[in-house]
Amino acid sequence: MNDLEKRRKKVEDWLIKNQNFIKYASFEKEINSKGDIIQKWIKYRKPFADKWIQPIELLIIKIKEL
Repeated sequence: MNDLEKRRKKVEDWLIKNQNFIKYASFEKEINSKGDIIQKWIKYRKPFADKWIQPIELLIIKIKEL
């Protein structure tokens, strides 16, 4: 498992664990996503592009610091 796969796994695990507390639209707006990538992943497990891993990861870190 390479670094990107490990980071994706951490992000996906966090999203699953905290899905009841996430307002998808606000989360996606914060990372400047044009689509419903978080909602589609949580509801349908539609994978999001690798380019979204870092912005999501940074937002999760920001949320954890609150």
